[in-house]
Amino acid sequence: MINHIKKTFNFGNDIGTVLETLEEFDLNQFKSSLSISLSIDEGVKTAEDRQFEIEFKAEFDAFTKRKQAMDLNITKAYAFLWDQCAKPLQNKIESRADFLSDIKGNPIKLLKAIKQHTLNYQESQYEMSIILDAVKNMINIKQRENETLQEYTKRFKTSLDVMESHIGGPIEFTKYIWQDEIMQPKGSK
Repeated sequence: MINHIKKTFNFGNDIGTVLETLEEFDLNQFKSSLSISLSIDEGVKTAEDRQFEIEFKAEFDAFTKRKQAMDLNITKAYAFLWDQCAKPLQNKIESRADFLSDIKGNPIKLLKAIKQHTLNYQESQYEMSIILDAVKNMINIKQRENETLQEYTKRFKTSLDVMESHIGGPIEFTKYIWQDEIMQPKGSK
């Protein structure tokens, strides 16, 4: 679906990156700034300032189009992803308490919700049971017969993302630290 979005949407690579990383994308990093001439000669300074102004206008127009396309693509991506969901999945997502406030209109949160529901997430389950299931799925994941390494890696990363979303972050073993390239308990020599 993300490849389809990248291929068919105007400036699709931007929204595709957002959907792959599941993080907001700051386009302001591509915003140009107006340069000024440092020449002492007035004729050269005027010519360079004019050239810088023309270049800035062209770059700023391109940035503005890209930003407008991103705003439009967020809405289009949400609609596209929503249409790809089966009706029972749509019903499950709509019944979530955070649907109207967080998920609706936000393709990033929609994809996260889809991952949770497609991996046996049930909002009515006991919360610790959900966390335990996510951790068990992560620990017991194995490459299936006739499954390519890329498919397995993608499934593994999805399982890791789901587990981290349920427990609130990565599992950290704070009792252990790296010392002299040998893993040793804290305080041991």
